[in-house]
Amino acid sequence: MKTKTAAATCALGSDHKYLGHFAKAENINKGHNTTETIPAIPGHKTITFHKGGLHESTNTPMGQPIPAAKKSAALAGRYGPKAEKQAQFAKNVLTGPK
Repeated sequence: MKTKTAAATCALGSDHKYLGHFAKAENINKGHNTTETIPAIPGHKTITFHKGGLHESTNTPMGQPIPAAKKSAALAGRYGPKAEKQAQFAKNVLTGPK
């Protein structure tokens, strides 16, 4: 099966059932392009991650700080393995060593 790009998908027409929310060109990357990149430093690789992933996993609204209880629950794995990895990443990489 051939993978379509967003531009090729929009060429299908606005009434095509495959498009759904993306039927309009202005919705192509709206709300879906939340990838953040930390540039490489000598001896380390470039880090790419989904910005707001821990907020989504802990059901915390974007723009609000994640409560300490939810952070510790995510670190303990109570929100699942993905949230546990996201919490470890936020603790170790995003905040830096303490």
